Amino acid sequence: MIKLKNLVKTYKMGSTTVKALDGINLEVADGTFITIMGRSGSGKTTLLNMIGCLDRPDNGTIIIDGADITKLPRRQLSKIRREKIGFIFQQHNLIDTLTALENVMLPLRYVRVPKKKAKALALKLLIQVGLQSRINHLPKQLSGGEQQRVAIARALVNKPVAILGDEPTGSIDTETAQAIVALMRKLSKKNNQTFIVVTHDPIIAAASDLVVKMIDGKLYQEDSNINILGKEDKLII
Repeated sequence: MIKLKNLVKTYKMGSTTVKALDGINLEVADGTFITIMGRSGSGKTTLLNMIGCLDRPDNGTIIIDGADITKLPRRQLSKIRREKIGFIFQQHNLIDTLTALENVMLPLRYVRVPKKKAKALALKLLIQVGLQSRINHLPKQLSGGEQQRVAIARALVNKPVAILGDEPTGSIDTETAQAIVALMRKLSKKNNQTFIVVTHDPIIAAASDLVVKMIDGKLYQEDSNINILGKEDKLII
């Protein structure tokens, strides 16, 4: 379970104070696939950074797997980030000089998993995402969709509580995006892991368990994940 309570985050831009998060409240159960949509500058990435232990709110509480991460020192935040959070980015962020297998193994190095076990775990995930024949290929030898599947496997390899996606289909074609979304949803249900995806992509929204919109630092929940810009949106309080 991920719980956000009254999150507030402000930034100074010259003489202007911008409220990126304006009293955010949200509860996300294990195994839920949630999409956060909104215009650029609405606060989506700021919210993702808070959940991912990359930044701290000015006020409010973030509870991940029973721990209030807003009260933890930076060293423990790094541990939470390594062990309980997986990240999927638009640009994949794979290491060019490492093979697909080595890229997926990389997060396990930082939590001191023995190399033999790390290799077995990475190989299992690459098979799950359909890349068993590409494990020894470098990123430049893979298509955009294949690179994103490697990135998904890497995000899952340490068995995190939550996987955070920042526009994960933003740089791939529609057909590949549909396949990637179907894969993420399947893995979410199979492994009972929470996916929180920030996106503009209606393909992801249509496949989600829950769609929320972000407008000027506030979250609104929709009655339906079909009417993305409908008038029935309700402020989450």
